[in-house]
Amino acid sequence: MEYCHLKDGQPLAGSRLLKNQTAIMTNSSATSTSERKKKIQDVMQKANHNDNPCIREFGFSISDTFECVDARVLDPPRLEYCDGKVDPKNGTWWAKKFKVGAEIRQWTIIGFGVQHDRIGTKVNELARQVVNFGQSTGMIFSKPDEPFEYISSDKRSLISCLEKKKNYDLVVVIIPNNKDSYYFVKQEAEQRVGLLTQCVKVDTLFKLDDQTTIRNILLKINCKMNGINHVLANLDLIDKESCMVMGADVTHPSPQARTIPSVIAVTASHNLKATNYNIHVGLQEPRTTLSEIIQSLETITRDKLKIFHNQTGQKPKRIYFFRDGVSDGEFERVKEIEINAIKRACASYDCNPHLTFIVVQKRHNTRFFPIDTRDGTGKYENVPVGTYVDTVITDPTIPNFYLMSHQSIKGVGRPTKYCVLHDENNLSNDDVEKLAYYLCHVYTRCNRAVSYPAPTYFAHLAADRAKGYLYKKNINLDNLNQGLVKIDSKFASKNPMFFS
Repeated sequence: MEYCHLKDGQPLAGSRLLKNQTAIMTNSSATSTSERKKKIQDVMQKANHNDNPCIREFGFSISDTFECVDARVLDPPRLEYCDGKVDPKNGTWWAKKFKVGAEIRQWTIIGFGVQHDRIGTKVNELARQVVNFGQSTGMIFSKPDEPFEYISSDKRSLISCLEKKKNYDLVVVIIPNNKDSYYFVKQEAEQRVGLLTQCVKVDTLFKLDDQTTIRNILLKINCKMNGINHVLANLDLIDKESCMVMGADVTHPSPQARTIPSVIAVTASHNLKATNYNIHVGLQEPRTTLSEIIQSLETITRDKLKIFHNQTGQKPKRIYFFRDGVSDGEFERVKEIEINAIKRACASYDCNPHLTFIVVQKRHNTRFFPIDTRDGTGKYENVPVGTYVDTVITDPTIPNFYLMSHQSIKGVGRPTKYCVLHDENNLSNDDVEKLAYYLCHVYTRCNRAVSYPAPTYFAHLAADRAKGYLYKKNINLDNLNQGLVKIDSKFASKNPMFFS
């Protein structure tokens, strides 16, 4: 066998790691803060930047020590469930009865492209646990319609099966461990039939002995069925007067994907506790001067105002808008185009809410290390959950700060950076930091604080769903067909959190 030896340092265009390779890379690079800190110091010493003649010529030097900054730790919010309140500890908490449990009258399970003889017993166990654990969380589950149906991986069989169950409240779909099946189910159920589904991978059926597995499934189902898992017990910035919270993101294809458009996703709350959200997804031409800007934001915002008004009976007096996917160089254009679009939408809907527009940034290289590792938390000795920094390393020209809102599962955690581009609510630094931190605790898929506010997390989920709608479809970038990501309107209106 002959081998081709590649010279070091050459990038391989279009290459992606396999799933197992990604897992190996992630595990091997997950180190504690003390280990990571030492590695950085070693690299700095080897680089020896201060001996660089160019650096000396410009008359500056690079310190070989870490910058020490003052930091504070926010208290976590108290969360309210049906049967009491709970205080998160280190970014996690144990679920009690859902604040509002959903009722599922008619539902069933189908197997799509899976072997009945291998998983039949496990599927029956899943049905039993869904009913029993659902009742313990405050949900009302009728017994599922049986016998459960198993169909081939043929798309026509899937469509026929879903059409027959169009009037069901919910269909749980057991799928193989591949993305094709998942995308096909969501395309047909949400775009063609208008049916709520909960996909469960075959591998998950073999983890039902762990109660966390079934609880995580129920977290998703309850929200999809218009239940409320939990609410913030008290946040004056939202509770004091009607407030709509929004999140937005624009995701782009990789440079190698030349036939894929950019996807925009906007989410907005439609209840007074800012726990339930509806979405808008759309397509934009990629790699243009305006590809980072949400070009239809005025129309989208007007639609979100209408939904909020219809659901609450009130027009919002405040809007908190969390915008992801914006670099520092785009700030001025976002202020000029997007903020003005939001204000025009409000004026056209005959309301004048005070707007606070905050950019959420994760793509940066800032990391926090506790001075004393004894002050670190968890396996990787990260700074405590709720740690924030708003001096020294921040931009002096705009209000901004770094917040570590979550407990890192692997390695050194990355804080999220927040930049306030526009504020008509006259929020103090403490107000903005508290608002962002508290909203990291209302994500519906887990009983953990997440790394950035729920509305932006939901925008990511919505964008991912839209990309799934595009899977294996023909796309003409010269004439983008928004119908490619169109969702059945009655379905989206009935179950606005179907994407969660």
